[in-house]
Amino acid sequence: MTRAAAVLLTVALGAASHAADPPLITHTTDRNDYTIRFQVFIKPSRDASADRFALTMADIYFPFIESTSSSTGDPNSIRTQFWWRKQIATEEFRILPAVPGFGRFGAVEFRADRFAFRGAGVPSLDQTVTEEVRFQYEFASVNRETVFDEKRAAQIPWPQEFPPELRAWLQPEVLIQSTHPAIVALVNEWTGANPRALGPVMLAKQLCGHVVDHMMPTEPAFGNNTRGGIAGIDVQGAAFAAVEKSGSVFDMAALLVAVYRAAGIPARLVVGLDVERTNRQRTPAFQAWVEFALLDPSDNRVEWIPVDVVRQRSFSSRAPRINQPWEYFGNNRFLDTAMPLSFHFHPPDRAVGSGGIVSFNAHALWGWTPSPLIAEMDQTLNIVVMGTPQRGGR
Repeated sequence: MTRAAAVLLTVALGAASHAADPPLITHTTDRNDYTIRFQVFIKPSRDASADRFALTMADIYFPFIESTSSSTGDPNSIRTQFWWRKQIATEEFRILPAVPGFGRFGAVEFRADRFAFRGAGVPSLDQTVTEEVRFQYEFASVNRETVFDEKRAAQIPWPQEFPPELRAWLQPEVLIQSTHPAIVALVNEWTGANPRALGPVMLAKQLCGHVVDHMMPTEPAFGNNTRGGIAGIDVQGAAFAAVEKSGSVFDMAALLVAVYRAAGIPARLVVGLDVERTNRQRTPAFQAWVEFALLDPSDNRVEWIPVDVVRQRSFSSRAPRINQPWEYFGNNRFLDTAMPLSFHFHPPDRAVGSGGIVSFNAHALWGWTPSPLIAEMDQTLNIVVMGTPQRGGR
């Protein structure tokens, strides 16, 4: 459908309704209701000395996005399974408390001593040994295109200060090194060491343009396991992209988040799935974009504004003029087929209240703390996206 013909919905996802002053981000009637099934298979790598491994206990962590500028997740749709010794060991999970500056995560607890001898005869010494484990989770979300009222947004000034829940999105994290000297130097160069000379929206747009000009991203980089399967996302991080002026599309998105934070704009990464490409090529088509928080001091309303720096770069190798609308700054006609999965490449320790979280071969949005710690393992991802069945209409 054309934008001119679109019927705009005036309810912004993740933002409060305000009768006299409509949201800055609105949505067309184009929407998709998706359910994702995310599977991880773990087995010894081809380099391992044995084809089995011991596992006595593990805590497994997976991301769940409640809302973005374009999506609303359904926590009641979450389902999990942990397979061990070719059987479902547990389907129980819990949603962890939200931590400011991090997305939501769920947790699954596996204990072999609760399961090892179920239905068995005489216990044997190898009851904790298995050839493979499998973790699966699924959840549903509603996804929409976005339309941005940039003219009105550009009039919003800087707040005197951000509330704690937004200040948390200014902090550095793994792979988004917003205090790294190279990133700080870029921000100083691009802003004349005075970021607030522009309003927050124009600053965000200017910095996006500089990142577009700064690097040429490669095609999505995936980490493979020793069997040639897709293990996850190959990302070097924002500091690498700043210094080398190269990297994957994930590095480019990470760089923009880091640049925003270094300039004083609360921002977050969104790692998602291009649903149409995933279903067409039958392999996970991960993608990444950015959202920055815009706080209106007049009513303290917060809206998250999507910025797809990767698509903007593919649309034009040079940033357009800052005083004209951009195709992927706030506006995005592809977000109805982009399903957000996580605000992080890997579960942060602080987000789940645990340390030593690992995955194998590559970052893959999930992680676990197996005991005993396992080396020389392969993980393989299998992701399926389905239309969510509708009951009684939308």
